[in-house]
This record gives sequence, structure tokens and C-alpha cells, in this order.
Amino acid sequence: ISRHSAVVGMDSLNPAMEAMEASMEAKRVVRALEERLVFRDNYKSQAQEAPLPSMTYPARVNLIIGGILRAASNVQGVEVRAFGSSANGFGDASSDVDVVLAATGTNLVQGLELGPNGLVDLAPRVLRKLERRLQMQGFKILQRILHARIPILKMSMALPSGKALECDLSVNNLLPVFNTKLLKTYAEINPHVVDLVQTCKEWAKEHGVHGAARGHLSSYAFTLMVIFFLQIRGDLPCLQGDAESKPEWYIEDQKKYNVYIDETSDFSEFAERNMSTFGDFIRFYRNEFRWGEWVVSIRTGKCLSLKRYPRLTKQPRSGVAPFEVFYFIHIEDPFDIGRNLHCVLGPQKNQKLWDAFVESTPTVRRWRRGY
Repeated sequence: ISRHSAVVGMDSLNPAMEAMEASMEAKRVVRALEERLVFRDNYKSQAQEAPLPSMTYPARVNLIIGGILRAASNVQGVEVRAFGSSANGFGDASSDVDVVLAATGTNLVQGLELGPNGLVDLAPRVLRKLERRLQMQGFKILQRILHARIPILKMSMALPSGKALECDLSVNNLLPVFNTKLLKTYAEINPHVVDLVQTCKEWAKEHGVHGAARGHLSSYAFTLMVIFFLQIRGDLPCLQGDAESKPEWYIEDQKKYNVYIDETSDFSEFAERNMSTFGDFIRFYRNEFRWGEWVVSIRTGKCLSLKRYPRLTKQPRSGVAPFEVFYFIHIEDPFDIGRNLHCVLGPQKNQKLWDAFVESTPTVRRWRRGY
């Protein structure tokens, strides 16, 4: 009888034990999800050192940011930052606006009332919940891209002039904010770099070698190529030269990124250096830069062998012939140093880019900013 009672007693405990284990497992999952959404104090145990950088934005960008902040006003500690060409100093009035809403996972769940499972698929749930509130602030929802690696809402807002300004909204996609700060700092040190970048974009579009969606390099990649060229010519400093000795870590998706930027040194000597022309840029990549051997790296600011960048991905996208890989241009992301920006190049697109440099001579085309 006692053995039978013991068995019955154990059976009666099973549901309670299973419920307790399920609760513990749920808490473990929530903690893991929260650790992936690093913002401000979420990673105190890891001693995160890099706060989100502060920047000033054009009035039209501030209009977008203000509307989003009002839509998310119930979220404690929420911030909205812009990134990309509309904020880094290399864009113009026609540039679309990329913005990110930043807050801890817990605050997003509570402020937007996402429910007990709110941290699961957090970004899509946040964007869906914000839709109506954004519409009340004057935004028009153009497209929902919620199942991509970085979920976004494509929206537009009418400016006081009557023109519609388009913007993309993401959630806790914060690494691009640091990239934007880095490029903006270079643009402020020597405004000449902005002219060269804008000329480079015009040239790339003219020659049909621009646009990641079409299998060519992005505007961001061409911007890095121009900055690197000016570093080699001595017209720009390297803002990450002390990154190894003075690391500042930003953590996202359990990955650490050293986002150090030198903002304390005096770089005034570079402000008036504008002797390098777009023609010099063309000749550098045509005659001096070793395609397939060297790496475009504004992080180091030096012409170094590919072997000096062991973390840099070398494998191009599928469909690229093996012989093409030997002379592929390598462009390192300055913070995500494993990312090679040539990853978007389609078959024969590297060759087309090289041909554009070869064919661009002073006798073929005179660009408005000179050779």
C-alpha cells in the first residue's frame, strides 16, 4: 500500500513539476532574447562601453524622428536615430531617410502592450503595433517587409512643402548608427570628401556599376573607397587608428563590435586639403591599387595584403566564376570587420567595375569636379 501511495504521490506531482520546468524554460528563453537586444544597460554584466552616438540632423530628418517618437511615446526610454546618407553628410535633399527605434525589449513589450510572448519576433510585432499610431502622426504605410533579416516599415510623410519624404523604420538595428557617425566625422574633418563621393556616385551610375540591388557596389561601398583613397593620399586621417588600444564595445546579437572613433584629436590640418581630384581617384584604383590582393580598409587607412585581414569574408556570392575571385575588389566594413562589401557583386560585375576605371580617362569624359 505504501509503495502504491508513493507512486500515486509522484504521479500527482508530475503536472506541477512539468509546469515549473516549463516556467523556467520560458524565463531562460526570455533572457536569451533580451541578451540579443542590446541597448544601453541591457548588457551591464558585459561592461558595454559605447553609448549611442549623438548627431545633429537636417530639419526634414528631425520631422520624421519627431513623428516616430510621438507614436512610441508610451515606451519608456525610447530613442529614434537616423542613419545612412540622409544623416552622414554625404546625401542630399532627395535622400530617403533610414531611422531606427531603439529601446530595451522589456520596455517595448510593456509600453506597446505586446503580451507575455512579446519578445518573440519582437521587431515585427513592434512595427505592426506601431502602424496605427504612426498613421495618426501623418505617416503613410507604403510596404511591410517584416520577414527579412532586418524587418522594416517603408513609410512616407508629407513635408510642409507638400513633397512626400520616404523613410524606412527598423527596430534596434543600431550598428549602422555607429557607421553613420564615423562617416559624418570624416565629412566634417574635410568637406572635400563629400564632393568626391558625390562625383563618384554620379560616375558609377553613368557607367552602370552602381546599386547593390542590381549586383553592383552600394553607395556605402563607393564612399569607403573614396575615404580610403584620401587616407592614402594624406588628405584624411584614420579615425580608428587607436581602436585596439582604446576599444569601445557595442554588442548586438551576441556579437561584439569595436566602435571606437577618435573624436578628441585635433584634425584641423586636414580641413583645407583638397588637392586630390576625382581623376586622381580613378588613376589610383586603375594604376596603383592591387585588385584581389589589397583591401580597401578605412579602419587601417593603409594598403595592406588580404592576409592581414583574417576575419574578412573572401567568398563571393553564388554564380561568380572561380577565376573572377582572384581579382575581386575587397572592401572591409569598418566596424563589422568580417563583412566584405563585395558580397553583393554578381557574375562579371567586378570585371565591369574594373572596365569602368580603365575606360575613364580625361580624354573620354571631363567630370564637373575636374581631373
